[in-house]
Amino acid sequence: MEEIDSIIFCTLKGIGCEFSEHETSMTNIAQETFIKGIIICLQKIQPTISIPHTIPRSMSARYQYGITVADACKKVGYKSDIGYQTILYGDIVDMRRILMFLIEKLPKETENIIEYKNKRFTIIKELKRILSYTRQTLDSSSLSNYSFVSVPLDTGISVPGHKRDCTPAEWRNFCINSLKYITEQPSDMKYLIPSLITLNTKRLLNIYESKLNSTDNLPKSRIYHEKIKTSNVPIISTHNAIDQNKIVNIIKNEPKESQELTCIEELLTQNCELKSLILKERSSKENLLAELKRLEKENTVKVKSLNIINNPEIISKLKNKIEASPDKIKKMNNKWSKYENEQILILSQLNAEINKKRANNNKLEVVYANEKLKLQNIFEEIKKKEDIIKICRNDLESKSNYNSRSSYTQRILEIISNIEKQKKEINKNIMETRLVQKDINSLDGKVERCFISIDELMFKVAKKDDIIRKCYKLLAAIHSNSSSIIASVKQTGTIGREIKDLEEQIENENPHQATANIQKLKQDLELVKNEQLILLKKLKVDP
Repeated sequence: MEEIDSIIFCTLKGIGCEFSEHETSMTNIAQETFIKGIIICLQKIQPTISIPHTIPRSMSARYQYGITVADACKKVGYKSDIGYQTILYGDIVDMRRILMFLIEKLPKETENIIEYKNKRFTIIKELKRILSYTRQTLDSSSLSNYSFVSVPLDTGISVPGHKRDCTPAEWRNFCINSLKYITEQPSDMKYLIPSLITLNTKRLLNIYESKLNSTDNLPKSRIYHEKIKTSNVPIISTHNAIDQNKIVNIIKNEPKESQELTCIEELLTQNCELKSLILKERSSKENLLAELKRLEKENTVKVKSLNIINNPEIISKLKNKIEASPDKIKKMNNKWSKYENEQILILSQLNAEINKKRANNNKLEVVYANEKLKLQNIFEEIKKKEDIIKICRNDLESKSNYNSRSSYTQRILEIISNIEKQKKEINKNIMETRLVQKDINSLDGKVERCFISIDELMFKVAKKDDIIRKCYKLLAAIHSNSSSIIASVKQTGTIGREIKDLEEQIENENPHQATANIQKLKQDLELVKNEQLILLKKLKVDP
């Protein structure tokens, strides 16, 4: 039973039932904490049950409270006898039976964990989708401001000397099945021509670099071209930016390194100058377009105003509209007042709902904080118990003869031998008591027979002699006194046996807490009597 009590105690603590410092086991727990544990278990099994945790003070409300708790236990499926008396005045056995049934009915929390994991997965997936969408929008918005920005393209043609991360067969399957046409690769058609120009220039530079790598006398140009290749500067294509034919002619015709470097440097400087000029012209163009739009708007406004002034029909219509405008304003004010009142009511309702939700949120926050503290305390207790378990394990490992079966078998044999000896002694005592009882019965018979014979003889002689008459009276008194003594001895024996039986019954009833329940019932009866007196006084006062 101690193991069952420890299981109940631990589960009640895990559910959220609070215990005082003195309540360390099931025997020390008060009746109120038992009732709280039952209500918490019922609410965990069926959340729709709404029973307060505090027991009311008045006796009528207390009995009604016990009836509602008992009905809730029956609804959950408790089939044994239960009523308000078992809830309010039940002993440990009844409470243990009820709590064990409710603990078996407690739901498992695996489904909540699965739902929590699914919710977390969906949230992460949604965040990934939003991040990818924002990246795409940022990329498109950053490219939309430049009309001559190049985009990386792939033709699928494998250039000699260029290594890929896959086999030729895999690359061929990718080009046939997945690679788009070169006209479909950019997001907008305005990026196609600049991208093709940059692709062509890169390939020309790669060819030129391979030619330079074939010679061993040109280390500087290779390093310079590698710097040009690895730079991430966006290439802007215009009609006068880079003359591709000029670059090709320089690569083919001029063999010397110094001339090639100078030409490439001049071209790069020209390219940078052209870029700066294009940016300046673009900014000036935008400014001019803004001024043009502003002037066009001003012109349209002035033209409309002149047309209105020169047209008398429009002026008359405007006068009629101006005259009719106060009535319209009044109507609109009335409509606005109605709409405003409706919206004010809606706002008040919404504010009330928001305040309720805030109050509920505050309550939930308080509950969350309390639950968090409880969890921290539980974790601390678990750590302490784990430390105790480690210490106990070390003690067990240090003891060498703890698990020896021979010691247990010797003890069992000794106990059996002691039981046999006690049995023999008990049988001896029983035989002796029987012999004594036989002797007593025989002596009783002899005494009775002797008394009868002496009584007859003395009764015959007592008529003639006065002394024998006195002896006869004394004999009768002795007989009556001896019979009373024997009867009192028998009564003392029966009373002693009854006392032993009562002591055994008291020992059996001590765990049921009968005295405590009787005291509780007496107190409750006194409270009921006091309530009845108060009600009678009120009835007398208010006829």
